[in-house]
Amino acid sequence: MNIYRLSVLTGINWSVIKKYVKGSLYRTDLDILSRICFVLNCKLEDIIHYENNSENKMDSKNIIK
Repeated sequence: MNIYRLSVLTGINWSVIKKYVKGSLYRTDLDILSRICFVLNCKLEDIIHYENNSENKMDSKNIIK
């Protein structure tokens, strides 16, 4: 399935889907991910991969208070 077709079936702008494909996002929207999963008939873990970045470990200076 191409980006345009996925855009039509999900109702998500094609440029937003393109950012998901390229990995150039500022934030992740769970509604968008759920619509993509619904159309593709897959689970969230099928389209997302989590990598632990040990360089950005949270410490007391990085916690929002």
